[in-house]
Amino acid sequence: MFALLTIDFNRIAIFELGIAAVLITTMLAMHHFLSPFQVVFGRIADRYPIFGLRRTPYLLLGGVCGSLIFVFLPAVAHAMATGSLPAIILGFGLFLIYGLAIALMGDSHHSLIAEVTSPRARGAVISVVWAFTIISTIIAAIIFNIVRQEYSFAAMQRLYNLTPLIVIGSILLGSIGIEKRLRGADLAKTIAQAKTVTPDGNAIQAAASILAENPQARAFFILIFLTIFSIFLQDNILEVFGAEVFGMPVTETTRFQPTWGGGVLIGMLLMGALSAIFSIKKRTIALIGCYGTAVGMALLALAALLRQETLVSPSLVVMG
Repeated sequence: MFALLTIDFNRIAIFELGIAAVLITTMLAMHHFLSPFQVVFGRIADRYPIFGLRRTPYLLLGGVCGSLIFVFLPAVAHAMATGSLPAIILGFGLFLIYGLAIALMGDSHHSLIAEVTSPRARGAVISVVWAFTIISTIIAAIIFNIVRQEYSFAAMQRLYNLTPLIVIGSILLGSIGIEKRLRGADLAKTIAQAKTVTPDGNAIQAAASILAENPQARAFFILIFLTIFSIFLQDNILEVFGAEVFGMPVTETTRFQPTWGGGVLIGMLLMGALSAIFSIKKRTIALIGCYGTAVGMALLALAALLRQETLVSPSLVVMG
């Protein structure tokens, strides 16, 4: 879902339809500001299992709600292009639903991984999940170009109609049967433990108080916030950048995400191999990643200044 928004929707809405970039990027960024609801949804899932399951039903619910908004996005975007205020309000409403759905899916997804893996294997499992997430982005870009080679409303609608089928199907294939169903005494014990660990009260306020009281947690929060903010700020306008600066068609800008994702995979594999051979501190690994990203962004800026289209792909690989 996220790939479709950042690879396709942002470019179509801003460049082809001429909707104000600040409007579209604000909509795309809403789910980040709604991410604190993961704390709320996590508490709800812990306390109110559905048929003895605390993760799978909520993961499926988030997938259904989040994917269904894509069916309406093409029509809403075209109405927004005419300056329709109701369409703009509806657009924000759809992205509000999407943001809450992503928060629900994120909490369920991370909790499910934590509960079905051992501490020793968890790191490897998360790495595999991340790798397949990136690979799915690459595959998605290929599918986009096959289903919709040239932009038109009909082609856009046809592509977006596939989203619920793919998302719901993927969730069913990837999660059904993994979570252990809780029954009887085990279910009652788990719910009681959840209420003990997370007492009644405002979950977001409790998380905020931890940040206020713990300097290390606060510093890490600021780092993660700035990192995610920077990454996804460029992610929302990257395809528009290719269209406006270099005049690239949709089929070419769609390749930006796979190129960037390829760089991420190379970086993960390379750093994984190096850390297995040499004793490298995690702080050093993080700093190397930060410096590498800065170099990639500098190359991208240089490509724009010099109008050198050949530098775009290498800069995206380095940034990834």
